Amino acid sequence: MGLVVQTLRIGQFSQSPVLLAIQHFNLLPEYQLEISNVTSSPSQFESLAKNELDIALTSPDNVLLYGTTDKNALKQKIELKMLRSIDKGLKLSLVSNGEIKNISQLQTAIFSIDSITSGFALLLKNMLLNLKLDLDQEINFVQAGSTPKRLLHVLDNNSQATILNAESKIVADKKSLKTWMEVTQVSNNYLGTVICVKAKDESVQHVKDFMSAWKSAVEMILNFNSEQFKEIFTDKESPLATKEYFELLKDEKHGMTLKNELSVENLIPLVEIRKATHAYTPDISLIGNLISNKYE
Repeated sequence: MGLVVQTLRIGQFSQSPVLLAIQHFNLLPEYQLEISNVTSSPSQFESLAKNELDIALTSPDNVLLYGTTDKNALKQKIELKMLRSIDKGLKLSLVSNGEIKNISQLQTAIFSIDSITSGFALLLKNMLLNLKLDLDQEINFVQAGSTPKRLLHVLDNNSQATILNAESKIVADKKSLKTWMEVTQVSNNYLGTVICVKAKDESVQHVKDFMSAWKSAVEMILNFNSEQFKEIFTDKESPLATKEYFELLKDEKHGMTLKNELSVENLIPLVEIRKATHAYTPDISLIGNLISNKYE
């Protein structure tokens, strides 16, 4: 009999080099990876809840929102587990175009966001608070979607400012957008992305296999040189297939996490950001239930 291939459905916001490495080196030969780019966190968690996705690569703030309360866009609490950390935010930053000359002008700027209730939007608000802006005055937010779309929104002058990371931040730097604050100025242990599943799937075989392949791929990437890294891309012109992006992944302050850094302590900054911006704030006692202890 031939090999039975299972389909593993993964929802991500932007392309993951780890998934590319898993595919390039065929680290999951028994699985067909069906990778989709989700448009929003509500759609991602709705798909997870409906068993249309097996695995979500997402913000841990999303897990706090959908895993501890029904006060979210779906109006339901989902039993979730975060399996491991992926990165430390990949230089998540508040940036603007040249129209904004000083901090005070941010008060009346138009900000591109993904969703008013998203973790990125709350972090942006927190950064504005840290810059001494008045959130009691109306801030001009416009929904522009995912990080790459928000970058284009600013570059096309549909807004003046936004929050960016990863390859979009690299492009923003090349286009001379101004960086007003980095996430490390908000927290020195910020976690940007995690692997999440429904709690019932924490220990199923396909998740165990995926997590083993993920760990191997991360170790490979962090031991590559930039030319070896570029080889995992079928599209050599991808904005991720660059030396700058590779160096960002390896950056100790901002990059990928070689080991699992999920802990209640490392998620408290997200709770504090929610509290500071008067958003729904989960009780810290609930967070430990969302963290798996089965993966390194």
